[in-house]
Amino acid sequence: MMGIPVAFLISILIGVIPIYFGIILSRTIIKKADSSRPYLIALSTGILSATFIDLILNSSYLGINLGIERISIQILLIGSFFFGLMILGVIKDFYIDNKIKNTTNNEYLIYLVAIGLCFHVFAEGIVIGYNFKASVFEINSNTITQGMSFFLHKIGEGAIIPIIFSAKRKTVILAGLLASLPIGGGTIIAMLGLGGIVSSIFFAIGAGTTLYLLLMYSALIDLETNRNIKTIAVFSGFLFMYLAGVIHSV
Repeated sequence: MMGIPVAFLISILIGVIPIYFGIILSRTIIKKADSSRPYLIALSTGILSATFIDLILNSSYLGINLGIERISIQILLIGSFFFGLMILGVIKDFYIDNKIKNTTNNEYLIYLVAIGLCFHVFAEGIVIGYNFKASVFEINSNTITQGMSFFLHKIGEGAIIPIIFSAKRKTVILAGLLASLPIGGGTIIAMLGLGGIVSSIFFAIGAGTTLYLLLMYSALIDLETNRNIKTIAVFSGFLFMYLAGVIHSV
């Protein structure tokens, strides 16, 4: 079995680096052509759509396939989903809007996007920790394709962070850490044998926060102008995440 420090380090590397790769990619495109922002928002909507579907799957379909015999688990998972759907709005209304003053261009709202991602990232860390604990880590074709799939997923998630709200570099860096570092915590918990149903709960919360972000991003898409191009951008974001998942299945 792999040691906890090594497992933590690997999870941080595969969870943090691609997030920043996606952030840098989006910021570079926007700096070179700010007019691309509406299409990047559409692209992000597609990415979030695919992510939402993936998280519902990873949360055991919120328990819908368990039948009435496991109603307590169903209540727990659907309740976690509802918590995730509501928490970002609560944070925005009662903390960001009321507590943080003198912001420029609502830059602190970028943290809202990062928080929306961090719940399922924590759950992914638990899954990674379980895999490390259950088997000897070997570099082979299977681990390479899985790693590539995960890397591409993280790039997509990182890319959506800086698109809506303009923010200083420091704020973007901190948002990236907030969205990626929880993977290390999840890995440690799993390596200590403390996970259990926790991963499904956090995937359910993550599904809720992702749906909230999806609603937030999609509301900014103006389909009265360049409707076809924006629709293709939505599909492209979805297709990117879909193909990343296909690689995992190879």
